[in-house]
Amino acid sequence: MSWLLRRGAQRLAEYAESLTMGGMPLLRLHREIGARWRRSLIPARLVRRTEEPEVTRRQEARAVVARFAGRLRKAPEEPT
Repeated sequence: MSWLLRRGAQRLAEYAESLTMGGMPLLRLHREIGARWRRSLIPARLVRRTEEPEVTRRQEARAVVARFAGRLRKAPEEPT
């Protein structure tokens, strides 16, 4: 968990340590810590976004919707 500490994530490192002590499988631990890390970055990303021009935010929103639509097109259809 030293890599979390080096990145200033003290609480996340402590949480990871407690999970490993409980015997959580490594793959599950990796997913759990990754999800928590990404969630912890949301506030800073939101602040950065509010400081960007409206045009930039609209372009990013369009790109997100286009990626989502692309994934929907590639998704297998469910049988009816």
